[in-house]
Amino acid sequence: MSIPPDDELLCLVALSDMRGAWGVPWRRLVADFGSARALWAASDAELDLAGFNERGRRRLRAFKAWETLRRRLDGWRRQRVEVCGLGDTAYPTALLTVEDGPLVLYYRGIAPSAHRLAVSVVGARKASDYGLRTARRLGREASACGLVVVSGMARGIDSEAQRGALENGVSVAVLGCSPERPYPESSSRLYRQLLEQGTVLSEFPPGTELAAWQFPRRNRIVTGMSAATVVIEAGEGSGSLISAKLALAQGRELLAVPGPVDSRVSRGSNALIRDGCTPLLEITDLLAALGLDPSGSQGLEVSARTARCSPAEQGLLDLLATESLHIDDVVRRTGLDRAAILALITSLELIGLIKRQSSGSYARLA
Repeated sequence: MSIPPDDELLCLVALSDMRGAWGVPWRRLVADFGSARALWAASDAELDLAGFNERGRRRLRAFKAWETLRRRLDGWRRQRVEVCGLGDTAYPTALLTVEDGPLVLYYRGIAPSAHRLAVSVVGARKASDYGLRTARRLGREASACGLVVVSGMARGIDSEAQRGALENGVSVAVLGCSPERPYPESSSRLYRQLLEQGTVLSEFPPGTELAAWQFPRRNRIVTGMSAATVVIEAGEGSGSLISAKLALAQGRELLAVPGPVDSRVSRGSNALIRDGCTPLLEITDLLAALGLDPSGSQGLEVSARTARCSPAEQGLLDLLATESLHIDDVVRRTGLDRAAILALITSLELIGLIKRQSSGSYARLA
């Protein structure tokens, strides 16, 4: 079957789904040709000029399973897994600057592009009590400042930072496996919270079998989505130090939390500070690294956030000024449809002006 002229996403998924092709510079090739579809439709001569060898051309020409792939996309969406590719409004803007960034992302929850300024927090799985306390506090304080906390939902520092973030705002989990189920399974409760208040995403499509090589690869997405990366408790040779190198290579800010000098789990993070990395002692250090004014209440003024609201968002804020309301109450009082209300709620949650309460109602934050 011929490729539909308007189905760029299908072509991107097909490229990203080519097993054993991770070393191919698909991002550069798509950019050179102007689109994934143009790459698929290119002549042999054009592919030769782009650097394809005969084996690469054969692999591209051999793919014919467009209808099968379309059915897979429909099946993923029935599992409530959305798909976004380069050029989609849902694709995170920050990732566009990452040279080897993914062609396609599979996600559940809030569309990634809806998120504001993000910071990643990474560290040891077997963290100390000090490290876990620090991660949770940092996540909580960062989200209170309007920042989105990104991490990998791994045990230890990652998951604690995300739990802290969800106390005040939103968080993004980038998985090293497919996004339709929690990994590790012990984080299932955190996974459900993220689906309600944030995003779970992956470059691996639903049904992908677990493999060890996938987890280091996801680190470039964690750091690439973020304006800054904070390392808390990283041992020598740990994966968190790989994330630190990625952040620097991507031109992101890098900070590290000092740990006890006799702690094995802090040797790597302490070495980062020794070698010139910015130490993070309190939330104002992070805000300063991002160029934000730390002198205001919680680092970002609520009035500044309110000023960014649309008239519809301001109307919902006014409605919640004196009482918390369930979404059904908001629908009845405004006359807007449920989808429109959900969009407004998501936007105001991300800005940090309203919060979903345990009862399911929404309240305006002071």
